[in-house]
Amino acid sequence: MFAPFAPGPGGVTLRDALMARAGVKDGLNWDGWNYYFGLVTNVDGQYASSACVANPSSTSSTMSVDTYLGYLEQVGTSTCPAVQYLWPNGGSANAILGEMIKRAGDENIQLRWDQWNTHLTALTQITGALPQQVCMTEQSGVYPNSFLLLTARQWLLFYEHIYVPNTISCRS
Repeated sequence: MFAPFAPGPGGVTLRDALMARAGVKDGLNWDGWNYYFGLVTNVDGQYASSACVANPSSTSSTMSVDTYLGYLEQVGTSTCPAVQYLWPNGGSANAILGEMIKRAGDENIQLRWDQWNTHLTALTQITGALPQQVCMTEQSGVYPNSFLLLTARQWLLFYEHIYVPNTISCRS
C-alpha cells in the first residue's frame, strides 16, 4: 500500500495514491479529493474554479477519482485556460508540455518526476526543479512523491507555485 512521505514502491500512479489514502475511488466531493491530493503530493489542491469545474454546485456533489483527475488534466488547456504563463525560456507552459508529451511518445503516458524533468531539459535546456523546490517533502533522505507516476499535466501542476504566484502552494 502506498504511504505518502514514506519510502515505498515505485510505479504508483497519482490515481492509485489518491484512492489508497482516501480508501475509496468515488463518493468524495471536490474538497474531499483536494484534501487527499494535498496529503499525497504536499501541494494544495486546485480551486474548483481554476480547474474549470463547470457548475459550482458540482464541487459539493460527489465524484470519482477519475472525474477529479479529469478536471485537473484540463487546467491550463484551451478548454480551461485558467493558468497561462511563460517558462524562463519564454515558451508557453502548454507548448512545452505538448512537446514533452510528443517526446514521451504517448499523451496518456505516466512517468516519474525525474523522467519528466529529463524531457523538459532536453527540449528547453531548463533544468527541472528538484523535488524540494516543488513542495515535495523528504523522509529519511528520500522524496517519495518523486516516484509517483504522473501524467505530464500532473507533473506541471507542481511547477505552478514557482511560476504563477498565488496560484498553488505547498501545504503547510
